Amino acid sequence: MQNSQDWMDGVTSEIETGASVNVSVRFSFVEGTDGERTLGVIATSVSDQNISARGEAIYSVGSLGWLRIIYNQPTLEIVDSEEDYTITVLVRNQYTGSQSVAMELDNRESGSWFQARIQSSDRGFVLAANEERSVTIVFDISETTLLNLDSDTLSTNLTLWARSETVSDAANYNLQVKLIKTDSTSGEGVNGESSAFDFQNILIWIIFIVVMGVGGVFLKNQIFVEEEEDDYGGWGEDGYEESLQSTYGSVASAPTVTSQGVFSDPDPVKEVPSVAPVAEAPVAPAPSC
Repeated sequence: MQNSQDWMDGVTSEIETGASVNVSVRFSFVEGTDGERTLGVIATSVSDQNISARGEAIYSVGSLGWLRIIYNQPTLEIVDSEEDYTITVLVRNQYTGSQSVAMELDNRESGSWFQARIQSSDRGFVLAANEERSVTIVFDISETTLLNLDSDTLSTNLTLWARSETVSDAANYNLQVKLIKTDSTSGEGVNGESSAFDFQNILIWIIFIVVMGVGGVFLKNQIFVEEEEDDYGGWGEDGYEESLQSTYGSVASAPTVTSQGVFSDPDPVKEVPSVAPVAEAPVAPAPSC
C-alpha cells in the first residue's frame, strides 16, 4: 500500500516496514539550458546514513537541435514612432521528418516600452524535413515612450520560441532592441517649421484674395466708366438737341377726346426737314481805284 503525504525540510514522516511514500520534487533549469538533462533524487535513512537509494529521470530541456532559429542581423534600433519596424527570422526543421511548429514570443520587461507581436500568418505552420520558413515580428511603439526615456538609449530584449508539436523539442532566440530617445528640442523645431510653413501659406492666400478683390473692384469701376463715356461722350449742346429731335420728333401727337366722347384724329406727323448747311456767299473783290 502506498501512502502520499507532504514532507518538509527534506525529511518525511516515519515509514513503516514494507510501506512506501510518494514524494513530489519541484525543480527548474538554469536559463539557456538545452538538450537532455538527467535529474537524480537520493533518499537516505535518517536512522542509518549507510542506507540510501538513488532514482533518476531524464528531461528534454530547451532545444534538442530538431528546430533552429536563424537571425544574423544587428540589434534593432527604434528611433521614430511613425516608422514600421520588423524583424524577420528563419525557422529551420532539422528533424528527419515533418514537424508542426508553433511560434511564441516572450516580451518580458520589454512589454512596458513597446508592443511586439508575431505576424498572424506566421504563428503556426508545418515544415517538411530540412525546410525553412520566414517568421516576422512586428513592433509598435508610441511617440510618448521615445520622448520620456530616462536616458538617451535603452536596450531591452525579448525571446522568440519555436516549439515543435510533433516531437519534444523547442528552440529559442534572444532578440535585442535598442530605443533611441527623441530630442524634444528638435521635435519642437520640426513643429515650429511646420507651423511657420502653414502661416506663410495662409498669409499668401490672404494676400492673393485681397489682390483679386481689389482688382475685381477696379475692373468693375473701369467698365462702368467706359460705359458712361460710350453713352454720353460727344453729347455737347448741339448733340443733345439733335438727340432729342431724333428721338421725339417723329412721335405722333396723342388723340383729343371731345365732350361727346369722340376722338379727334391726331395731327399728321410733321417731318422735321433736315437743315441743309448754308453756304457762305463769296466775298466780292474790292473795286480798284
